[in-house]
Amino acid sequence: MNPTEARLAEIWCTVLGISEVGREGDFFAIGGDSLLMAKVVGHIRRTWLIEITLRDLIERPVLSELALWIDERTTPVPEVSHAERD
Repeated sequence: MNPTEARLAEIWCTVLGISEVGREGDFFAIGGDSLLMAKVVGHIRRTWLIEITLRDLIERPVLSELALWIDERTTPVPEVSHAERD
């Protein structure tokens, strides 16, 4: 697991009350529901400081897919050098 997947797995385990989840774990197949979804979304917002909706989780219920989506939104934009700006 990469760092995002590992942190997301911790969040899922805490919220769902389970001991572990793999990269291919499906949020709904392992016990997730709409109330727990809202809790996970809140954790994700606080952890990565990104905007995420319930629909984003519904569309990406597999841990590795959601982690990739998170990584795509948290990758720092490379700085432009002074030479490139001029």
